[in-house]
Amino acid sequence: MREQPSTESTLVDNLPVDQLLLVGYAAQRTDWGPISAEGFAWYPVIRLGELTDLPPLTDGPLLTTSAIGWVAAGDTAEAFIQLLDPRCSPRPVSLAILEAMQPWEQLSCFGPEQITLEGTFGCSGCGGPLPGTFEPGWLAQPNNPGYLSIDPNARIGPFAMRFAPAGPPPPTVGQIVRVVGHFDDPVAGSCAVSPGEPPVPLDPLATGLYCREQFVVESFEVTGTDPDFP
Repeated sequence: MREQPSTESTLVDNLPVDQLLLVGYAAQRTDWGPISAEGFAWYPVIRLGELTDLPPLTDGPLLTTSAIGWVAAGDTAEAFIQLLDPRCSPRPVSLAILEAMQPWEQLSCFGPEQITLEGTFGCSGCGGPLPGTFEPGWLAQPNNPGYLSIDPNARIGPFAMRFAPAGPPPPTVGQIVRVVGHFDDPVAGSCAVSPGEPPVPLDPLATGLYCREQFVVESFEVTGTDPDFP
């Protein structure tokens, strides 16, 4: 794992065989991939502690470490990293299970299927500007989600939701809601993501997958208010 997508870049970590990594854009980092350089496809990654196997979804969200960097996916003769099969859950699925899944698992397992979830909405102080061009902003801007939490005093999210201009407006922060929504929104096919200043367009496949992974709210019902919302 290196600081930048180059074999000449500073070494961040020597990764053991079977080490698990989160690949692609994530909230803990601000860069994207893949990037082609020196005969390799490089991906931004986050190390998942010492894990070599994915835990059961009942164990909760995966815990990352501070080790972030870039890895080469392989060369013309050999693959260095391998995509794992998604951990799919029986229906109906709960917010706790969805929080434990990675975005690519959510997309792979549910596609555009309609899902109903219950939790507390909001995150005071979350979000903020991110340099670049993101279209449509409501779906593609990384710092523009509304979080749904089981217990926001214990942990905010990590499940994020998107509100389309033609759909319902977001609920009030601290409200307990029953939400109906879906992944793989049709609008994702027209997403354009160009982060940075000046903006640099991303690989279209990476952009499409990122936007398809977003959960879009169709409707919601307010069932209460959390008096202890932080």
